[in-house]
Amino acid sequence: MGYETLVRVGNCQGVSSFNRGWHPTGTAGVFAAAATAGRLLGLSPEQHVHALGIAGTMPCGLMAAQYGAMVKRFYAGHTAWVGYTAAALAKDGFTGIEDIFDAEYGGYPKALSDEVFVDALTSELGHRYDAGSIGYKLFSCVGTNHTALQALTDLIKDAAIDWRAVREVRIRTSEYQVLHSGWDYTPGTVMAAQMNLQYCTAMLLMQGNVFVDQFKEEYLADPEVLALARRVRIEIDPNQKHSDRLAVVAVELSDGTVREGRCSAARGHPNNPPGWPEIENKFNILASKIVSDETCRRIVDLVKGIDDMTDISPLTALLAARS
Repeated sequence: MGYETLVRVGNCQGVSSFNRGWHPTGTAGVFAAAATAGRLLGLSPEQHVHALGIAGTMPCGLMAAQYGAMVKRFYAGHTAWVGYTAAALAKDGFTGIEDIFDAEYGGYPKALSDEVFVDALTSELGHRYDAGSIGYKLFSCVGTNHTALQALTDLIKDAAIDWRAVREVRIRTSEYQVLHSGWDYTPGTVMAAQMNLQYCTAMLLMQGNVFVDQFKEEYLADPEVLALARRVRIEIDPNQKHSDRLAVVAVELSDGTVREGRCSAARGHPNNPPGWPEIENKFNILASKIVSDETCRRIVDLVKGIDDMTDISPLTALLAARS
């Protein structure tokens, strides 16, 4: 219920809210959290209306945080707090804006976006579930980097590329992707590096991956990383729609050879879904930093059979474990 609400509200506010500088996790996310909390608290339909009407008054998240501020980490937590608070208040009779999505003046989407798609909230609701189009991130960075990184990964697989022999990398993609991650990299925080395509491209060429270990503090201002990142040129492709994800990557080597690749759906995207082994591998790498290998194995086994579970408390108990 939460996922479906998230995707539909995100489609309602559209890319315009992002262009204005709002971060969708902290905006549309409040409705997802309220829907989830309301479901768990057993709210009536009327109470759900008020829970959403309360949550929609408390969105947060500005895109300027992408340049390195720690506050970006706060947005998802804030939405969770807002969602639970809104649902708890609604359960106790507190009221919200009942026409939160429709109000001409001061309604949620029109306050955040210049182009609103209200029909996205209910189109084929009950027959088509947009939650099924959720993707997986197989790179530990902002999603707008993934198509370029996938194209480069495929190039590296097809032909060994020594990063020391790279004269220049040219990436052409949509205005949306350039706006989100195509700015000139300046050493700063891990967050800034994760949001920057120049840095991520350099690390992929140098280390063959862009995952957790590629964002260690020791790499953020490494002279060799910086030198390679500065050789990455990112341009807007005027032939692409604003929100397209296609990336065309050309790697020019010192001998004049140019290798080119392209990608419109990185591995993990709904149109290029990952296999279970890839998902399991990502989980094990991340979770093993917190819990034991045995606990990881037990969690994976339970998740494989989650559709048949009538009680998920054994799973949640393991997710809370620290052993």
